[in-house]
Amino acid sequence: MKQIQVKGVTYDLSLTVGAVKRVKSVTGFDLSRPDSEVDGVDTATAVMYGVIEFSDILAALIPSFNADLEPEELTPIRNVFIEEWVNFFRRLGLGELANLLSQSWKELTQAVSIGNTGEPSTGLPDKLESSQMS
Repeated sequence: MKQIQVKGVTYDLSLTVGAVKRVKSVTGFDLSRPDSEVDGVDTATAVMYGVIEFSDILAALIPSFNADLEPEELTPIRNVFIEEWVNFFRRLGLGELANLLSQSWKELTQAVSIGNTGEPSTGLPDKLESSQMS
């Protein structure tokens, strides 16, 4: 279990099988299958890039959660969430999937960091980048 703090309120963040089931029931996103899609958006993309989708996932996961977030509050919450998500897969004995998620998040945050230093990078995966360029 991890904790997130938003506007002075601390929330417990715990991915259990029941919590994952509740998220799927409420949002359609299946956290146990990062490649599963809802309306053409896979779960991993919703967690790593989505604003509305990620807020909905948090609200389903933490019933008392106030989804009125400032944009700058998303990244630290997302970091904690990804850590808990990776640990969920490790606890399930799916270390390879946990490592893949962890590596994807690390590469994404590095790409965005490089983009913020002025290097030519959007920080977007090819799939998103090509759709936004058209």
